[in-house]
Amino acid sequence: MFNDECLKTWSDYFNVPGLRDIYLQDSYVLKIDKGPDHISFFMDFVLMEAHPKYIDYHPGEQYCYKHGVIEFSAVEKINEFYNVSMVPGCLPVDTDIGNIDVFFCKGKRYVLQGDWGELDIECEHVMAYFQDS
Repeated sequence: MFNDECLKTWSDYFNVPGLRDIYLQDSYVLKIDKGPDHISFFMDFVLMEAHPKYIDYHPGEQYCYKHGVIEFSAVEKINEFYNVSMVPGCLPVDTDIGNIDVFFCKGKRYVLQGDWGELDIECEHVMAYFQDS
């Protein structure tokens, strides 16, 4: 979908409110919820040391993890959405369905890709927030 020339006009996810100092490529997508006007990614975020909520991670863990959500709201158009976890059958809670390997934005358009699937969406608002304190 993207080539080097095309990417020069797109921004990365660090410009999305709440995603500064979060490393998505090693964060886990736990669940994706699609509603009539939103798509929410329930995540186990990897916080980088510069993040204000960063704490030394627990023994045996490589990173500082915090549960959170990336929410795309006031959805205007979904150009493409494929989610492997939408196949029949239930996944246990907190099942790792992959990482967000690609996350680019341009204006109101956001493109994400990973093992979980692909999303190409146009919406008014995107924000990330934490579920715990």
